[in-house]
Amino acid sequence: MERLLIIDPGHGGSNVGATYEHLVEKHVNLFVARHLWKLASKKYHVILTRAIDSDVSISDRCRISTEISIHVPNACFVSLHINSMSGAPEARGHSVFYPALSTKGKVLAQALHDSICASFPALPVYNLGVLPDRFAQEHGFGVFSCNSVPSALSEFLFISNNIDREFLGNPWILERYAGALLNGVDSFFAGDGG
Repeated sequence: MERLLIIDPGHGGSNVGATYEHLVEKHVNLFVARHLWKLASKKYHVILTRAIDSDVSISDRCRISTEISIHVPNACFVSLHINSMSGAPEARGHSVFYPALSTKGKVLAQALHDSICASFPALPVYNLGVLPDRFAQEHGFGVFSCNSVPSALSEFLFISNNIDREFLGNPWILERYAGALLNGVDSFFAGDGG
């Protein structure tokens, strides 16, 4: 059965996302997305919402996902971001979000989260300070509001944290993160999502 992975490298063009000195979120997201595309295209149909440093609106990201997924019913959407928290430089780690009312989105987010935890066991999990470890969070991101396929948004590390920032500047870590995302997608398609 055909399966489709839609990779959404967050931000792009004039929307740079979080920054710190030489690190720019839109570039990190695109680097990870391209590596994930390279790995995943061996198994799935893969679409990037942006393949270059360009402006793509939230509605265009959703339109791309919806129009393409009509032709491949087993699809998922993974949006890539990095986190930042001014005023809280101690905040670090990763989080994965999903649309509040999407059961399959929650399954996808949990699969991604579990895979990231397995690939980076020493990495802390940031859960807005209230949710337990190893729990995919519910959140209302714009890219979820108009998306018709199971969706998750990964916030990998904090650009505002000194330790996380070193990881974000390391291509090997980012490639490993892409591999972890693919493992999560594999689990999703092999289980309740596929």
